[in-house]
Amino acid sequence: MRVSLYQDLLEKSVNGQLSRDIVRSVCTTYGVHHSTGWRIFQRGKATKTSGGIADVTARLKGNTGRPTKFAPEDIEQRIKNVPLHKRQTYRSLAAATGLSVYLLWTFVKRKWMTRRSSWTRPCLKPKQKEARRDFCLQFRTQPPNDVIGDMQDVVHLDEKWFYMTKLRRRFLVWHDEKIIPRHLQSKSHITKVMFLVAVARPRQGKETQEDELVLDMMNLRLEEEERLEEVAVLLSNLTVISDLSSEDEFN
Repeated sequence: MRVSLYQDLLEKSVNGQLSRDIVRSVCTTYGVHHSTGWRIFQRGKATKTSGGIADVTARLKGNTGRPTKFAPEDIEQRIKNVPLHKRQTYRSLAAATGLSVYLLWTFVKRKWMTRRSSWTRPCLKPKQKEARRDFCLQFRTQPPNDVIGDMQDVVHLDEKWFYMTKLRRRFLVWHDEKIIPRHLQSKSHITKVMFLVAVARPRQGKETQEDELVLDMMNLRLEEEERLEEVAVLLSNLTVISDLSSEDEFN
């Protein structure tokens, strides 16, 4: 990797010079820091000037670095021997396995371990399963169709409860401040709000009733317009009569 990184930088150099953008883009491709790529390029130039051949190989020989304390197989066996209820946090798992929290985090980062959610599911008894099956069979139509009904004559209800008071809250306080305790006897004493939704299809004949209502409204508007026209005619006649009377008085 070091040789190929040096070759890419050398190809993109101009008279032995590199811009910072080129170094950063090439180093990002190889997944190394830009200072590392710049150091490898400078070392290749120096060795090529002195010896004629660029040498960018690693100077560390043999087994280097701190020896591993636990083998991956040993870590896997330790983790699998821990019950699930003790694997909810890094701290509890580290205490149960004797490993460090950082080591467990590195295994998660390497995708050797994953965090998964576990949801509770209802444990139905045979009688409850039969009751649910019978409830669903009620919506089947009679032969020869024998399909699930459209359920247009059924009102669907759904409800949702919301707590007005949160059980857990976080506050930003000063170092010498104290948080006033909030006491609740139980969850039953918390004010709750319920949203109830009812969904139903229009009943038979609803469309015709709406049409009749629209026609009635149109007829009422026509009658009102006719009455307004009559009133306007009467007002115009009154103005004409008043004008004639005023002219007679003037004469």
